[in-house]
Amino acid sequence: MPSPSPPRRPRLVFLIHGLLLAGAATVILASGLRTDNGVDRFMVQDDVTYERFQHFRRLFGSGDYLICAVRLSGDPGEDLLQRTKTVSGAFQRADEDLQRRTSADRPFFTQIVGPHDFPQVREALAQGRAREVFTLPFIGPLHFSASPSGDYAYVVGELRPEIESGVLGDLLDRIEDGLPTRPDPESGIMLAGSPVLNVALDRASREQAKRLFPFLAVIGFLVLAWLTGSWRAPLAVGVVAVFAITAALSALVATGCTLNMMTTALPAVLLVLATAPCLHVYRAFGLETSRGMGPAEAARAAVAQVGRPCTVAALTTAVGFVTLCTSRVGPIREMGAFSAVGILAGLLASLTLLPALLAGGWIPTRARRHRHLPRLLRPLRPGLLLGGTIVVVIGLSLGIPRVRIESGAIRFLPASHPVVRTFETLRTSGRGLSSVELLATLPPPPPKALPGLLEEMRLLDRRLEEIPEVRACTSPADLFDLLGPAALLNLRHAQARRFIRRDPGTWTVRLHLSTTPVEVQAMKVLVRKIESVCSRFQREHPSLKATVTGLAPIMIGLQGQLIESQIKSLLLAFLLVGVIMLVSLRSLRLSLLGAVPNIVPLLLIYGFLGWAGIKLDVATVTVGSIALGIAVDDTVHVLSAWRTGDSRRRAALRALHRVWWPVLSTSIFAAAGFSVLSISEFAPMQRFGVITSVVMLLAVVGDLFILPALLVLFGPAGERRSG
Repeated sequence: MPSPSPPRRPRLVFLIHGLLLAGAATVILASGLRTDNGVDRFMVQDDVTYERFQHFRRLFGSGDYLICAVRLSGDPGEDLLQRTKTVSGAFQRADEDLQRRTSADRPFFTQIVGPHDFPQVREALAQGRAREVFTLPFIGPLHFSASPSGDYAYVVGELRPEIESGVLGDLLDRIEDGLPTRPDPESGIMLAGSPVLNVALDRASREQAKRLFPFLAVIGFLVLAWLTGSWRAPLAVGVVAVFAITAALSALVATGCTLNMMTTALPAVLLVLATAPCLHVYRAFGLETSRGMGPAEAARAAVAQVGRPCTVAALTTAVGFVTLCTSRVGPIREMGAFSAVGILAGLLASLTLLPALLAGGWIPTRARRHRHLPRLLRPLRPGLLLGGTIVVVIGLSLGIPRVRIESGAIRFLPASHPVVRTFETLRTSGRGLSSVELLATLPPPPPKALPGLLEEMRLLDRRLEEIPEVRACTSPADLFDLLGPAALLNLRHAQARRFIRRDPGTWTVRLHLSTTPVEVQAMKVLVRKIESVCSRFQREHPSLKATVTGLAPIMIGLQGQLIESQIKSLLLAFLLVGVIMLVSLRSLRLSLLGAVPNIVPLLLIYGFLGWAGIKLDVATVTVGSIALGIAVDDTVHVLSAWRTGDSRRRAALRALHRVWWPVLSTSIFAAAGFSVLSISEFAPMQRFGVITSVVMLLAVVGDLFILPALLVLFGPAGERRSG
């Protein structure tokens, strides 16, 4: 692989990079950076579960409900109807305002329903039968809940599918402005449902990125200034980072993608990773100037010396991210693809723009301070070191089977977040905020057979409601009691059309279950219980067959895809990184030895997560392949510096002497950068930062201690490898 060489005209380099940067920035400014964390962004769109859910949406709407809970101070009265009517009006006005502002061709709500819309509620209140509203067929389960912790009435708005998070956030803001009080568990009015959670996740990921990235930049500047002994060197590295980040974000915008809870971390990730080659170039430049070379000549010599290992290292890091493109989950693929773009852009700038700055003499170097190898890094007892490593790895690796993945989105927010507090309040009040849908297809029954069919549905309702996690089951049987047979058979009422769809020769009937689980593992257990009840019921009543659909199976499927993504991307990363190292090093033995210090950190971190009971999520599930791509960087530099001679120990010492400072510096910089994410209140970003920074520290220990020990004991001898 040929080593890159910087152009001899620094001004031309500045001009080219300036034009590229301006073009990328123009793309971003012209299109804008939009964020979207809606559930549709995470759906796997080519499996049976997704097709079944889309079929449900085509028949009965999105199944995506915005719920406004109104706390009752006593028994329901006429004032309750006025309050829920006010809430419904706020929904309607917000919808109309946003339609005008966005020039939307249709309303955002397909339906807005509250207790005030039902004559049965008004009649019960007028006749002094206030408590009966909690048990009214169809109305009670959807629009009222009663428990020792409080009584609530609910206004429910169903949204049309696939509304972007930004538009949905504007809609919620307008609704909040139109409500009598600010929604909050203490105010007596609360907004809940998946739309509220999606907007909260979107804003949390965006705000955390905005707050943490400047802090990360400051920490990075201070760490680099300490490592290099110069304040101008971090500024040069910052220019490279800006170039890489802008390139990645412009590629994201140009392909029509939006930011999500994963890709909002792109600036932080690229600030750390795209600039890693800079320290190697800076170190080599310092060594050359200490020998008396001028800045321009030293810059060219530095690139000739480290260009090849930097290129290989950047390629392995990019490959680690590219393997994420094998995932069927869109945000994971995007994180992999655009991180790789930024890393390669950072490599380009590190080997052209940075040398041009060095050649101009604008960046002083103090690398001569770091010429001597610390005694601690000298491989004195390699056998003892490797023996201890094996014992620790085996002990922690036993925890790997205990690793679990959790994609329950509500847990991504801190317990103090208003959305989490609202959820807990409504959950204890008896309202199930997670929904499971059942669809049954059957021939249209003649009028005389309808009562028998509805009685079967009532029986199924009762059996499903015996499941502890099911708070209510609503079906056409409830509508029959509410509307009567004529409205139900002829679908003359909007509510009837929400639960029955009629095609020539076929009826599709819907049963809606309000449930309490939020964690996917608990939802998986619930779905199994529902399927078991339905299976037993269908053996007794062959005329009614129900299929489970809704968001619950989608989230269960997502968790399975996360596990699959982790395994596939990690295996592919091992394969591709191994091939790159083999081609670059031209030695099978060195490639195999180099794999050990990169496997060890993964075994240690996954084992620790298993023993500690820390669950992976949609962001941290990718950390294996990412960490492998990052960790192998320093391995490449150590092995590229390896030269066999009269003894393996001397060869290891010479290799460490050449690369220990940039290897240690890049790892410290990476660990410090990623550790900043650990102070985030957004759980995925926090876990990603902690796990990745720990992997960085483990990787540098592997490269500066374990790898030299392996080379001393098992490295090739008796030959001299050419550079």
